[in-house]
Amino acid sequence: ELLRHASLVRLAYSGRDGSPRVVPVGFHWNGRDVVVCTAPTAPKVKALSARPSVALTIDTADTPATAKALLIRGIASIDIVEGVPAEYIEGSAKALDDPQRQEFEAQVRQTYERMARIAARLEEADQVRSVGPGTDLRLSVAGRRFDASAGKFNMLDAASKTPIIGG
Repeated sequence: ELLRHASLVRLAYSGRDGSPRVVPVGFHWNGRDVVVCTAPTAPKVKALSARPSVALTIDTADTPATAKALLIRGIASIDIVEGVPAEYIEGSAKALDDPQRQEFEAQVRQTYERMARIAARLEEADQVRSVGPGTDLRLSVAGRRFDASAGKFNMLDAASKTPIIGG
């Protein structure tokens, strides 16, 4: 749910000087990677080229009782692509209505001849954890192979097929 519907992810990485950075960015989840697009000259492009380890957080709500959070660790790969990647438009569309999206897309296509497409590939996990009011459920997934799932079958399916929270 958070990967499909949230409009921002907080991207944490090590800057070129080795100090930590956390930036909120728009993103698109393609079922395998969290994709972030930016200008090829953005500082994060050079930093991630040198140190590709990332952490991402998506969170919602303002109180512990209603909060949802997803914590992801992974490795970023960067491709400089011609034009504007479709994932950039798709990620932005989550926060825009149709007229706003069309205007945004036209402006972006005029602005960028090339973009950096940053794909954060999720690391293997050995544990899935679900925390909520009165709940702290941990499931061992060490040594298991999983496929991405939309949780169409049951809660365990959604949790066990998305091993993206490392322990």
